[in-house]
Amino acid sequence: MLTSTRVPFTTEAFAGLAKVHGLVHVEESGLRLEFETKDSVIQFFKSGMREVLVPWAELESVDFKKALLSGGMLIIKSVRMAALADVPGHQHGTAKLNIARAHRTDAERVVDMATMRMAEARLAELQREPLP
Repeated sequence: MLTSTRVPFTTEAFAGLAKVHGLVHVEESGLRLEFETKDSVIQFFKSGMREVLVPWAELESVDFKKALLSGGMLIIKSVRMAALADVPGHQHGTAKLNIARAHRTDAERVVDMATMRMAEARLAELQREPLP
């Protein structure tokens, strides 16, 4: 059984008018993003907690880019734009999540685990397809 690995993230939405705080989880069925959106101006309006589960077969890649002064960025790319449509700040099937320096190791672990799960999903899909 796969233990859940989680990493806190932040990102912006609505052209910087809202701040998103959340967690990325690696699970058996896919990559789960839990998040809440708050307005950046007076920080009064909240979206409430939301969740998006992206199945492994819907993901193209999950990468982590270290930054010199901050932690870095977790970059999630989907096969179809619709897979990340409910994730705030996504563009063209890509979500970029800011990771604090203290969570770099966890983010790298998420990338490793996600890469393994995506490969397993692709292998299972190939095994289901009949040979010509």
